[in-house]
Amino acid sequence: MTVDYCVSKLVTDLGLGQDDAVSIIDAMLEEQTKLESRYSGSDLDKALRDVATRLGAAQLHKAKLKKKTMYRDLVLSPKYDAQIDHFESQGMSTKAAIVASLVGTHKGVKGARISIDIAAASLEQQWVGEIVSRIEAEQPAILKLLRKDDRFRRDVIRELFVIEDIDKTVTGNKDAHRLAKILSEVNRRSWDRVRRAGADVGELKNWLPQSHDPTKLIKTDARTWTRDILPLLDINKSFGDADLSAVEGDILPGIYQRIVQDIMAPASKMAAIEKRHRELFFKDADALMDYSNKYGNPDFIRSILTHLRENARLVATMETLGSNPKDFLNRWILAKQEKIWARTDLSDGEKQTLSGKLKRIDLNSPNDPVSIAFQIATGHANTPVHPTFARIASNVRGVVCLAKLGSAAISSISDIPIAASRLRTQGMGLMDGYLGMLNGLLMGKTPSEKKEIAYALGAGFDGLMGEVYARYTPEDQFSGRMTKALNNFFKLNGLTFMTERQRQTFSLMTSAHMAQKAALPWNELDTRYRHNLEIHALDSRTWEAIRSLEKKAADGREYILPQAVRMLSDKEIDAYLAPEITELNKRHKGASDERAYTEQLQQLRENARINLEDRLSAYFMDETDYAVLRPDGRTRMWQTAGLKPGTLLGEAVRFMWQFKSFSLAFSQRVLGSHLYGGHNRSADFGGLPHVLASSIVFGAISMTLKDISRGKEPRDFSKPETWTAAFLQGGGAGIYGDFLFSAQSRYGHGIVDTALGPTIGPTFDLADMGLEALHGDPPSKARLVNLAKNNTPYVNLWFTRACLDYLVLYQLNEWASPGSLRQMERRLKKENGQEMIWPPSTFIKRGGGLR
Repeated sequence: MTVDYCVSKLVTDLGLGQDDAVSIIDAMLEEQTKLESRYSGSDLDKALRDVATRLGAAQLHKAKLKKKTMYRDLVLSPKYDAQIDHFESQGMSTKAAIVASLVGTHKGVKGARISIDIAAASLEQQWVGEIVSRIEAEQPAILKLLRKDDRFRRDVIRELFVIEDIDKTVTGNKDAHRLAKILSEVNRRSWDRVRRAGADVGELKNWLPQSHDPTKLIKTDARTWTRDILPLLDINKSFGDADLSAVEGDILPGIYQRIVQDIMAPASKMAAIEKRHRELFFKDADALMDYSNKYGNPDFIRSILTHLRENARLVATMETLGSNPKDFLNRWILAKQEKIWARTDLSDGEKQTLSGKLKRIDLNSPNDPVSIAFQIATGHANTPVHPTFARIASNVRGVVCLAKLGSAAISSISDIPIAASRLRTQGMGLMDGYLGMLNGLLMGKTPSEKKEIAYALGAGFDGLMGEVYARYTPEDQFSGRMTKALNNFFKLNGLTFMTERQRQTFSLMTSAHMAQKAALPWNELDTRYRHNLEIHALDSRTWEAIRSLEKKAADGREYILPQAVRMLSDKEIDAYLAPEITELNKRHKGASDERAYTEQLQQLRENARINLEDRLSAYFMDETDYAVLRPDGRTRMWQTAGLKPGTLLGEAVRFMWQFKSFSLAFSQRVLGSHLYGGHNRSADFGGLPHVLASSIVFGAISMTLKDISRGKEPRDFSKPETWTAAFLQGGGAGIYGDFLFSAQSRYGHGIVDTALGPTIGPTFDLADMGLEALHGDPPSKARLVNLAKNNTPYVNLWFTRACLDYLVLYQLNEWASPGSLRQMERRLKKENGQEMIWPPSTFIKRGGGLR
């Protein structure tokens, strides 16, 4: 048979396209060469038929998937049109509307907080919150074991490896089995949602993430990797009846190359999903852990949470922009231009202007705001180009965090007025907001029932996620060891407690307030609360559905949880879907296919439940992020400009913006929401004075506590400059406030160095010292001592710094530069009007040693 005959048969018999048929024949010719070395006669014919069947089925599946994708895109396009048209109707340009659809906006327009980025973060919090909430409800002790007991974590992996085959513990550890069951069920929900979004992923039974550490893989080669992984694999499950020599010589090296290529130049999120689809089957859980210890991430719990994050990002992207987001957005922009030229209410000049603005959008340009927002929203901006370089730079920033953020828990006191201010936008009194936040912070151990509710709302598990540092650095994610070090550090200095407790308190207050307001119909809600709901796309129709939700009772109060949407009856959902059901009835009027009608109605109900739960989850998460400030996609646009880690520019901007995330988030979320976040983008001049005044008061408290922790008397508050410094401390200006009174920042560097980030100054100092030493002028002892003191991890913990100063550091200062302590005391008096509580010069002799 000729090749042309085979191609025509495939086209005729299987209904394939010409190109697909040619691809099958090409693949078969390649396979034939391999099979001829192993088979002959009838065995060869059978093997070739098997290959043809497999390749034909694959092509048919591919063709069906292509049609399904085209259909989904046709459905998504009008929905995206509606979102952009909605933004445009409220005064936004098309370009600004596209950016808002990707990363949200802080302007006071309806639906402002509906975006891919916010949806992804909400889904992640929803899934992780369900895990932690169920643990708290069923066996709270598991959380402690999860954080501290490595043996317990290994037992969890062993249980997960067979959890769907054996409905009983295989390790004898009932707690590990309980956790494995919870993880498995939530993981299955996430994969169901991924498939629902249109990803071509089959059922993943007993699924566990196969993590591949890019740095470790790039350091090895295909032959070594193949030799190490082969004894760990279940050969039959992984490769069927393939010859072992082919597996070792061709198949596994090919898999290695694909993994490395995905790491170095990932094509799309769909490619990542296909890569994650079970390709390699390990013999048992211990074999999988052995591989992960050598070539992946040994922290499986973190790997599972990371995969939930990736799934959430994928779902949010595909549900808005389809399976090929860039192609979808490019085609949508072209269609939008055609619609502009078809409008009769515009002059040719106006059409030219509007169309030209869209024509200039370039999703491949590093300078285009739409391109930057696209990279942030889809997660592409998080993928390192050179993983080793990215890992090194990330770890350097991690060390800087350990050296500089010892007093971060004290600084977080300024979250209280920000939270109270945000509660005000929900229609709550300022005093009630302050009292609620202070009560939550100062009360004793949070009752388990309230913790469970807070976790279900997606708040209060920052330590488990290892993201407490996200408030101060543009880091996407530190490496495993550095994450563990930072988690321990922030737990030690109290920042984890402060962050988790404040987020829990705020989310509980927000939920309880909604439950209380649910007694009122939409038109009786106060204007401020209605606007707060509308920017999250919670309108009057949605409010009526919220009012019918079953409430969760605890501590004498009622709370509304997003998960309660799943319990809504069909009658209640139908009331919410009244317009859609009316339209459905019109389409089926007179039709005899009742089954099709029932299926479409059930689909409407299922979509409505998912949409309602997503909207409520996003509301609670995003409001909490406003109150206990956390950077969002809009902030990351400024921080990273969409530049990827592992590139020179990408790492440069991450170094520059380190510790400035809070400042930028404050200006966007707090100041921005007051300046243009009111109804119809108006300013909230009633709330702005409170923000400014409270920043001064809580900045003064924070500044005073920091001074006392360093053995200094409080500053002189009769001086205007002290109050200005207090405002800068509490108002999000952070390290910039130091330059109001001194040419040097608190870390000993000038304004240019500090603007470039906390790592640049010490780096310049070190380089200068090296150059001076090379030219015969070694640095002074005092300079070396200051450099070491200001950049050594754990030295600046707020509760140990005073003791460390008097016992060690002041001694070193005086040894390095005799008389420096008296000079420090005089400078402190002159610049800040302060004195030391216990002047170190009265205890330490000139040149060192106790008096």
